[in-house]
Amino acid sequence: MMENKIERITKATVKSYIHDGYKLLDYEFNEISQLAIYYIKHSNGNNIKIVGDTIGRKINIYLNGKLNKTISL
Repeated sequence: MMENKIERITKATVKSYIHDGYKLLDYEFNEISQLAIYYIKHSNGNNIKIVGDTIGRKINIYLNGKLNKTISL
């Protein structure tokens, strides 16, 4: 149940960035570590990596390679 909540919030976060002009570059899911990783980029050069961690129950957002925000659930 918590896994679905983390997936929904991660996808909603990615969608909000896409509405702000970002483009989805890549998506990967690691079955072992249970990480969903989205790579998005803006035309102004900003790169964002959004990592949904179902085991750690958090979502980390990296802006240009540096941790920018953590959403704990």
